[in-house]
Parts: sequence; C-alpha cells; structure tokens
Amino acid sequence: MAQTCPLDIARNIERRWQSRSRATIAAVLKNPDIADSGLCPDCNRPAPIAPLSSEYRGEGAIHHHWLCRACGHQWITVVRVPM
Repeated sequence: MAQTCPLDIARNIERRWQSRSRATIAAVLKNPDIADSGLCPDCNRPAPIAPLSSEYRGEGAIHHHWLCRACGHQWITVVRVPM
C-alpha cells in the first residue's frame, strides 16, 4: 500500500514547486550572461545544444562551459537560480 499525504499538504507542495519553477525560469530568462541568440560570441555560428561541462559554484550560481566547434572559441555563461 502506497503512503500518501493529506490533500492540503499535497496541494501546498505542488503550489511551492510551481512557484519555484516559475522563479527559476524567470531568473534564467533575465540573466544577462546568457546569450539570447544561441550563437557563438566570436563567429556568430550556432552554439552547441549543450555545454561542454557545467559546474555548481555555490549560492545558486552554475557555470556552463561552451566550445564552438566551428571556430574553437570557448566561453562561459553563468546561470543564477533562486535558493
């Protein structure tokens, strides 16, 4: 038998999860360190779909390391997520 929590607690958890998800998306969209165009800042060709690597730097900061396969340019974007 699966353990369930009372309906009011489940609703509160869902409400908090949705609020946090919206705040995270808003923080990412408003972050000036993220290239809006999805292009390499050096040659303006399309950037890779995913970063070469990512690292959590504490206090909600995540550094994404990128490498352009066309020109070899490397750059870092910083994403800040609410804690």
